[in-house]
Amino acid sequence: MAINKARKIIVWHKNSFGNKVFDVFVHKSLYRKYRKYKDYLYDVGCSVAEFVLKINPDLRLLGSEDFEHIPEINAGIRALVEELRREGFEEVEFPG
Repeated sequence: MAINKARKIIVWHKNSFGNKVFDVFVHKSLYRKYRKYKDYLYDVGCSVAEFVLKINPDLRLLGSEDFEHIPEINAGIRALVEELRREGFEEVEFPG
């Protein structure tokens, strides 16, 4: 899946500490349907997310998340990722 062709996408990458994180994007036309996920994600100044938006201006960022929480919260984040997969979100590993 090419980032510049995506309509619903999870972009996996590493943060500045080397830990795995992800950003969730949807095509502008799908934003209303999926904006509920914004409540579960952070709005942070992520350079990878900014790059993805630059190469695909038709996407909207729903938010970002990591697994640097207590186990119970991390379990909820994993459940969120599974829900996004069931919703048909494609996944891409960002190089770097």
